[in-house]
Amino acid sequence: MKAENLHFIIADNNADFRYFESNDLYKKFTYSEYSVAKLRRYFSWQNFFDFFVFFKNIVQSFLFLLCNRPEKIFSKGGFVSLPFGISAFFLRIPFFLHETDSAMGLSNRILSVFAKKVFTGFPLQNIKISERQKYVFVGNPVRAEFFNIPIGKENILPHSLNILIFGGSQGAKALNEWARDFFDISQNQELLSVLEKINKNIEVLIVSGKNKSNSEKIKKITEINNKFLSTSSYKIIVKEVEFLTSDFINVIHSSDIVITRAGGSIAELSAAKKCVVLVPLPTSANNHQQKNADYFTSKNAVLQIQEENLYTKEVNKMLNELFSSEKKQKKLSNKLSEFSCPHAVENIIKGLNI
Repeated sequence: MKAENLHFIIADNNADFRYFESNDLYKKFTYSEYSVAKLRRYFSWQNFFDFFVFFKNIVQSFLFLLCNRPEKIFSKGGFVSLPFGISAFFLRIPFFLHETDSAMGLSNRILSVFAKKVFTGFPLQNIKISERQKYVFVGNPVRAEFFNIPIGKENILPHSLNILIFGGSQGAKALNEWARDFFDISQNQELLSVLEKINKNIEVLIVSGKNKSNSEKIKKITEINNKFLSTSSYKIIVKEVEFLTSDFINVIHSSDIVITRAGGSIAELSAAKKCVVLVPLPTSANNHQQKNADYFTSKNAVLQIQEENLYTKEVNKMLNELFSSEKKQKKLSNKLSEFSCPHAVENIIKGLNI
């Protein structure tokens, strides 16, 4: 399918929009932005206002589809897709859905009713026999660059143990604050023994998320670590950025260990053969992050930490042992890579009959 035949619908002021802007995709594809209502399953006055936003989204999506009459609609789900799925049903436009997680969220459960076919990133369980033909396991689509591991990356001994910490597209305050404390050697002096075992620097990059950075804290950590390690041959270097766009893939490939949430990024890390530690978001919709983490943990492909346990001695010991052992890192990265799906996009295209 040619680029001129594709039109993207994205939520305004979110990671998708920033990705389009930063990678100049608006020059290659046409797209529309929409303010999106959120379906909250808890009391909030914002629910009252979002009811009217959602109604506006329904009208906007209906008029857009009526005027443009696309042959098919493919959705990755989420709140931005819900009005379009409903409108597509009434306009009799074939609607296809992809579910990223091991458990469907509320909006995707609603959208699945209108979908002609539902592609899944995980082998979903407990699907009704009458609906099994609608569900097709294809894995999660990942850009080819994640599979293209730089030549020699796996064979050349790095000068540093590179650790990447990020909490998804919006960042994660709990992960940020924990990481700043954990890699402060005055609070975790066991890192001294890690440095002695690995005989290399530890370089940490925290991707904090928009407006969640703390440059003063990072500056203080740098001063403390330099003072503690003034006579050491090796250093612990902690850096922090708010957001990564075009550099994200290079940073992933250069990382030895990734500590992150248990969302859609698992597929990218699997493709890149990374050693991964998952800290599932305890408040994720339908508890899908916990279910994602449990799935890969049961396959011995990742390590898992509950957010409430981040500051425990057990977690300190587990991570310090992981940092000290290339064998453990390699074992986890190899196992996780078994779950990558390099042909997910091709399988979706076949399912769409394009």
